[in-house]
Amino acid sequence: MEKIKGLIVAPFTPFCANNEVNFEIIAPYAKMLASCGLKGVFVNGSSGEGYMLTTEESLLKNG
Repeated sequence: MEKIKGLIVAPFTPFCANNEVNFEIIAPYAKMLASCGLKGVFVNGSSGEGYMLTTEESLLKNG
């Protein structure tokens, strides 16, 4: 197993005012995180919002 080197972030899941996932902002957010020199992300509710995601939203977020 290769050791992870560099900064890994737990990004937030962006939600709209109606509590649906805001998919439109995910790509620009990912681009911004990459521009900061991050080596990876730990996704799918890792910041505590996972309980709010439906199974479909969770699967879409993980591609």
